[in-house]
Amino acid sequence: GLPLSGWQLQYAGYNLPLHVVSDDENNVCIADLRYRDFFPWRGLYPYIEPSSLLSVLLTHPKLKHSLQMTFHNWCVDIKPYDRLPTNFDEARHRQDERLVISIIHQKEIPHAINPPLSETTGFTYDLRKL
Repeated sequence: GLPLSGWQLQYAGYNLPLHVVSDDENNVCIADLRYRDFFPWRGLYPYIEPSSLLSVLLTHPKLKHSLQMTFHNWCVDIKPYDRLPTNFDEARHRQDERLVISIIHQKEIPHAINPPLSETTGFTYDLRKL
């Protein structure tokens, strides 16, 4: 398999390395992405607009393709639902359709840079300021 240390996310032209964490049985890659998706009032960062979606690329230098993952906070078309879900399966379907995954060829991915150290803390990347 591929070494876990090569996996990274890309967001808005920045490389966001994933951190390898191990326990007694498994190794996993993790990162914490902090972003603003709600704007009820002035808030802590009044000049940062909320985002209705979060789109990141999952890349590895040894692969020719990457996954573009777009997480929508609401319907993909941003229209209101016509009613509340009638059952658990319908609610699950709504959740599932809010994650859109596409395969992107490495040649189509623009060059990315490392984020400023001031916007990273441990495993956390503060996307509100990038």
